[in-house]
Amino acid sequence: MNALKKIGEYVWAFIFFSALFWWLISDADIYQKAVNPEQWAQKQQRRAERAVIRKERTERIKELDQMECQIMLRAKAALVPVEIERMTTYGGSHEAAEKIVMSSFELDKELCEKYGISPSSQRDNGE
Repeated sequence: MNALKKIGEYVWAFIFFSALFWWLISDADIYQKAVNPEQWAQKQQRRAERAVIRKERTERIKELDQMECQIMLRAKAALVPVEIERMTTYGGSHEAAEKIVMSSFELDKELCEKYGISPSSQRDNGE
């Protein structure tokens, strides 16, 4: 009886691992290409189309980020005197306020020009 139980366990293990192996292989590109070449070609075509769409979207997002950077930099440049005045109103020295505001502006400018990261996206991401 014990031997029969062992054989049953081996049979179930064989079935399980065979099914697992078949599932892994049947989903592989090589198998799909060999067994269903038309479906595989259609799948590859859809993947290529999605890749082109992703690339176009990424390029457009970069363009929009650059436009946003330029607009935000012009706005921040116009607000520099206001920010300095605000800081001096709260009791800070004019030189310290100017140094803080200008360093912040220069950092935003560098992030925009070098990396395309706009000041608003820095705030949106919590950076």
